[in-house]
Amino acid sequence: MNTSELVSWIQSQLKEGKNIPSITAELKAASHTDQQIDTALRAALSTPAPVQSERTNSLFNPHRLDATKTFVLIGSILVVLAVGIVLVSQWNAVSAFTRVVFVTFPMLAMFAVSGYLAKKPQFADVHEATLATGALIFPFAFGTTLYQFEIIPELDFLLFTVSSFAGYVLFIILEFLAHKHRFSLLTLLSFYTFLIALLAYLEVEPLAIIWTIFFASLAIALFGLTLLKQKLSNGSAYTIVGVFASALLLPSAILSSLNKDLSLPLEANAVILSIFGPLYLMGASLFQALHLRLGHKALYNLKRALEEIAPLVLISPHILAGFENITYMLIAIILSFIALFASMSVRIKSLIPVGALGLIIGILTITGKYFVDSLGWPIVIFLSGFAFIGLGYWIRTLAKQNQSRPNIGMRYGLGEDPALVAQGAHKGLGCVTVVIILFLLFAGAQFFLPIFFWGF
Repeated sequence: MNTSELVSWIQSQLKEGKNIPSITAELKAASHTDQQIDTALRAALSTPAPVQSERTNSLFNPHRLDATKTFVLIGSILVVLAVGIVLVSQWNAVSAFTRVVFVTFPMLAMFAVSGYLAKKPQFADVHEATLATGALIFPFAFGTTLYQFEIIPELDFLLFTVSSFAGYVLFIILEFLAHKHRFSLLTLLSFYTFLIALLAYLEVEPLAIIWTIFFASLAIALFGLTLLKQKLSNGSAYTIVGVFASALLLPSAILSSLNKDLSLPLEANAVILSIFGPLYLMGASLFQALHLRLGHKALYNLKRALEEIAPLVLISPHILAGFENITYMLIAIILSFIALFASMSVRIKSLIPVGALGLIIGILTITGKYFVDSLGWPIVIFLSGFAFIGLGYWIRTLAKQNQSRPNIGMRYGLGEDPALVAQGAHKGLGCVTVVIILFLLFAGAQFFLPIFFWGF
């Protein structure tokens, strides 16, 4: 992080009443040099605190939503829904030409409105929203035209592949030639849709499809890093989606490969899955190093997301296996205790809730197994209730200690960076979540809309 970020954080800590020695100790624990700390302290004590503002360069940024954009968003959704409803209700009652007109007219209308607003800077967001809506309709209009005029006479994956490829090409043109960098999420959506359709058309085995998409996601993440090095705003979306897709697909790919030949038991699957928890922490440390080198907050947000997922990935497989084998539930309880103790020194927010949840489930499962058929069961539940109340008080104490202690985990690139937290970088983690949710929603729509459009 640079000097201005350190200055902002120091000023925020001074406003909270912290003294200079405690601030210095925390900065040293975060691996800042004495020269950086001295320079930042002098600047913080001699200049007023700047007003911080952060704007996310995203087409789907909820923080930039006003009444105009809200109505445009609702209108765009209604246009797409209207097209789908007309096609479903009237598809068999009209001619092939009319069907094509039903699909292409809303698309052309959206493109016309977008073109009209292109030269009006005050309506830049409306221009991009209408352009994106028209571009989303385009692959369905293109596929409908090919099918209705019998250029591709069969409703199969060939039609799906060709139409999704056409949409992908359109978004590449818009993003990289027309410099609509905020369309990067839609470009990625089109790419994954085309890739899956192509693999299905080629009748590739499901396991090979998983591995292919995994390596494609790695390539996307690397491409995103290249864009970030060039200081391009669309690099964030490529890096975030690529890393998350890879992180989600890798465990599934490995377990599917192993079970194909070995048919591993549930316990073995749990152990393998839990290994990805430490691996995600190692990945988070790597992204922290890249963040310090490239100075881009998207890398820091990715690091934070990976390390917040890691405790859940580490503990939850043992909990699931523990319902079948009580030994794994004991392991989950031990790991939960370790997570709670680690939260005192490492600022990873999920350590406390995941650790607490693991303890609760583990204790209830074990006591239920041995006391459910005896008179001691209500007593155990009663005592467990008081134990959980005490545990809640203890967790609150740990949380307070976590706020006042240096972040030891930052020495290894783990946990929240106090300066970036003070600047509001935690909003970036929420934006990561929004990007992933929107991506999944649009991906689902991209797969299910052809059912209504073409009758798959």
